[in-house]
Amino acid sequence: IKFLNILGAGCDHIFCFLLKIDSFNILLDCGWDDSFDITKIEPLRNIAPTIDAVLLSHADISHIGALPYAIAHFGLKGKIYLTEPILKLGKKFLLDAFYSRFNYQEFNIFNAEDIKTSLKKENIRTLKYLQPVELATNPKISITPYNSGRTLGGSIWRINYSIENIVYAVDYNFKKEEHLEEADLDHVSTATLLITDCLNAERNLKKRVDLEKELIDKIQETLDQGGSILLPVDTASRVLELIIILHNFWTNNTNLINKCNLIFLTLVASTTIQVAQQSIEWMNKTISAEFANTTKKCYQFPDLKILNSIEEFNALKKPVVAFVSNSSLEAGFSRELFFQWASNSQNAIIFTGRSYPNSLSDFLMKRINIPPFSIPFIIYRKIPLEGQELERYRQEEAKKKAQIEAQKKIENQEMQVDGIQAKNEEQKQSIKNDYFQNGNMDLIVDENTFDFNEIWPMFPCEDTEIKADIYGEEINFKLFEFEKVGHKKESMIQSFESYEIEDKNIPSKYITDSIELHVFCKLSFINFEGRSDKNSIEHCIQKIAPKTLVLVHGEKEIKERFKITCLNFKNVKFDTVFAPNYFEEIDVTSNLQELEVELESLYNTQKKKIGDYAIAHFDAEVTLKDTDETQNEHKLILAKPKADQVKGHSPIFVGDVKLEALNKILNQMGYKTSFITGSLVCNQIILTKVENDKISIEGPLCEDYFSIKKIVYGQYQII
Repeated sequence: IKFLNILGAGCDHIFCFLLKIDSFNILLDCGWDDSFDITKIEPLRNIAPTIDAVLLSHADISHIGALPYAIAHFGLKGKIYLTEPILKLGKKFLLDAFYSRFNYQEFNIFNAEDIKTSLKKENIRTLKYLQPVELATNPKISITPYNSGRTLGGSIWRINYSIENIVYAVDYNFKKEEHLEEADLDHVSTATLLITDCLNAERNLKKRVDLEKELIDKIQETLDQGGSILLPVDTASRVLELIIILHNFWTNNTNLINKCNLIFLTLVASTTIQVAQQSIEWMNKTISAEFANTTKKCYQFPDLKILNSIEEFNALKKPVVAFVSNSSLEAGFSRELFFQWASNSQNAIIFTGRSYPNSLSDFLMKRINIPPFSIPFIIYRKIPLEGQELERYRQEEAKKKAQIEAQKKIENQEMQVDGIQAKNEEQKQSIKNDYFQNGNMDLIVDENTFDFNEIWPMFPCEDTEIKADIYGEEINFKLFEFEKVGHKKESMIQSFESYEIEDKNIPSKYITDSIELHVFCKLSFINFEGRSDKNSIEHCIQKIAPKTLVLVHGEKEIKERFKITCLNFKNVKFDTVFAPNYFEEIDVTSNLQELEVELESLYNTQKKKIGDYAIAHFDAEVTLKDTDETQNEHKLILAKPKADQVKGHSPIFVGDVKLEALNKILNQMGYKTSFITGSLVCNQIILTKVENDKISIEGPLCEDYFSIKKIVYGQYQII
């Protein structure tokens, strides 16, 4: 097993790695950044044609951005595995990224058709959390996605091959959010190899309540001064969390509804909200319970205006609080609003996440505490052609059309075959009918009756339209037509699978203007990225306890220091810890050895299913048999022992039960619990973790004692 760091060794926010299992190549994410600089993904060119499978962990550009280009130009053909929300939201990210540039500047890296091709049904396989699947082209390898806790449908991947258990965990979050559960590590078993990111390996983030207070205070302060707030956000992932936070604030402060507008502005804002409304099963239990059995929809907020164009936005009264894509400020509506608002000292721009190096967002974030300054700024515009330019365009288009028609005419002439043709369509049909009605069933071949440009049926056939169902009732097909739904005074809502954003195809040209832009507005950064911090990363590593650890995504110096920190963990012993550089290939094969076992007559032993494994206890006589002396290979033979040799065994409790998990279960069953000095106390019954991760149960022998004991036993597999 080998690992190649294609992209993602540093802080560039691009994730793209290669995992080689024997001769089978798995691409772990296929990301890019908003610059869409082809030179950044050039290392993928020679690798893409060799890829057998692609695993996508999140829907944003950092994880999925290079997919359309790699399929269209690099020859990437591997099957793509992802969750349903990543598929739907990934389309929104890619469409918004494309049209945000195409509508303002010349952009031919990829187009809407490339996006459609890259995510067509035959290329992909969608999975649910905890759903193990054998790879189509290599059944020996199975994969399972788990909740990553950071984005809707975001996944931690487990890859199983023989005795190798590989976990790929990047951009995960252990803090429960307004719309997502925390990352699920309880179902992720220990691994031989863990690949994880360490962007925040030396950083502990603020508490969630403090971050929310800071965000709301900044907004309130700006609104009190009569200014507007621009929040440059991603298209369809972290923005879903921020919308709920501010909706809750608006709900608790009804005076804001008349004072300012809360806006969500992207080219795909309407359909992004639709996807979120259809994905409540991927959200936390609170939202699932609230909307599961009701016609009310999540994200149906009366205080949130969902807009798809800058014209709709400009028609609204100010001030506003606006979630606008793109987060990098390199393209789209956010760049346009930054240009309009930057010179007004009453306005504020609040960044909620970091962008890629050298982007406009990155440049501004480094100057947050600097007094007003000026920056060189390029204005991109797409304007209709007029006058002589329009006339030249029409002449060129007419010339192209004439050339195409001439070519078609030549092709049609080449396809014609000399022969006598029927004079008209009626004569052709008459000849055909007469011929078949006379009892002939052979294909007509006489040159006087056969038209070489037509394909004639061999047998008489009349297609009849089905007008009734199997019970004889006439079918009204209008009942099965979908109605087109739209917002009043808002853009038309498109279907999930729509790839067309309004394009009037007006003859246009792109122009640019370079100016010196004075920045007087207030700049601030409040971290709502939802990424794991130092404590969370260490918890993940120690929970999974891998034999081999690979650190990606972070500054080189930080990774090297964190590598030393990991090697000093007392409860985890690593065989190796790697922090590979760009395009550095490393061997991550574990030193575990596999030994074939023959059970003989013991196959009827009762087994318990635990995860992907079946566990049983039995007594046996063991012998070692050489299977290949040249390769030093052996086989264990386990035979049934004599009856007098079997002494039985004490019950074995298999499982890793946490007091936190027990606390949730007991609360759900109506018990009141509390933690006191590391023990879980429930109605005078004390549950304590003791050595070897066992749970001690102490208390009076009452009904509660035996009920709680039964609940605790139920969390284990008892063999």
